[in-house]
Amino acid sequence: MNYVSCYAGWVDTNTSKHTYKRPLAIILSLFIVMILALSAFFIYKKYKAEQSTNALVEYIRKEIKIRSSTKDVPEQIEKQLSIIKKTSLPAQQRSTALSNLAFYFSNEYSTTNDPQIRLISQNVIGKYVKENFPNLYNPTIFNFVCADPKCGKPLSPEIKQVLDQITKSDLPENIKITASENLRNASYMLDTNSSDKIFGIRLVISQLQRSGNPVGSNSANILTKYLKYNYNVESQQTIQNPNP
Repeated sequence: MNYVSCYAGWVDTNTSKHTYKRPLAIILSLFIVMILALSAFFIYKKYKAEQSTNALVEYIRKEIKIRSSTKDVPEQIEKQLSIIKKTSLPAQQRSTALSNLAFYFSNEYSTTNDPQIRLISQNVIGKYVKENFPNLYNPTIFNFVCADPKCGKPLSPEIKQVLDQITKSDLPENIKITASENLRNASYMLDTNSSDKIFGIRLVISQLQRSGNPVGSNSANILTKYLKYNYNVESQQTIQNPNP
C-alpha cells in the first residue's frame, strides 16, 4: 500500500482518487438528467402546441360550415388553415393567416349579424394569437364593433318597417342586399358608436334615394325622419366617413 505524508497524517492515495471521482460522476449524472428533462419538456410543449392548433383548425372549419353564407370552406380559407397548422412556419406568417381568418369572419358577421361569429373571432382566434404570438396581437383585428342583437341595440319599429319594405319591394336585388345589410349593421350599433351608426344609416338613405324607386324613396324618407328625431341629424348633410 502506498502512503504519502500530509498535515493531517497519512492518507491512502487510492481512496483519495475514488473520493474525487465520486462528485464528478454525480454532477455528470445530474447534468444528463437535466438535459433529458428539458428535452422532454420541449417535446411535450411542441406536442401540446400542435394539439391545440389542430383543434383550432378543426373547430374553425366546422364553424364555417355551420355559419358561413356559403355553407362550405372557401379554397382561400383552406390555404390559410394549412398555414396555421404548420407550426414550423415563422410566427409572422402564421399570425397573418389568423388575421386573414378574422377578416373573413368580419365579412360573414356583416352579412349574417350572427353573435357567435363575433365571439369566435374574439374568444377563439384572437385568444389563440394573444397566447401564441403576443407581440403580434392586435385586438382591433379580432374584436368587431358590435352589430348583432345579442350585444347591440334592438331594432326600432322604423328600422324594421324599412327592412320589411326593402325586402318586399321590386328594387334591384343588389340594392336590396346591400341596403338591408348596411341598415341592420348600423342599427344594431350602440349609441356609444353614434357617429358610425349615423354614417351607416345616411349611406342607406343615399343609396335608396338614388335608386329612383318609389319604395326606395319612401324608405329613405322614413330613415331621414328617424335620424332627425333620434339624433338631430339632417340626412342632406354631406356624408363623411367617421373612420376614413
